[in-house]
Amino acid sequence: MRFEGEFAAEEGGRTYTGKLYGRATYDRKANRFVLFELVSAGVRTGGTGSANFRMVGEGPTALGVSFIIEGQYETPSKSGN
Repeated sequence: MRFEGEFAAEEGGRTYTGKLYGRATYDRKANRFVLFELVSAGVRTGGTGSANFRMVGEGPTALGVSFIIEGQYETPSKSGN
């Protein structure tokens, strides 16, 4: 399946708006995703306060975030371990 769309989030004077792009493969027999890739790209506003080390101002700033399933790109070893 493919993901594509727009989003808008707001909380406590901070905003993040942008677009989502991604793809996923779901194994119905195993009842789980075997591939999941999602990227958000947009603009955030509002200060970060003391939430992290960046201390970025409140003005608009580009922000991108990616989401994957941990280990999905790893190849099983030949010994089966």
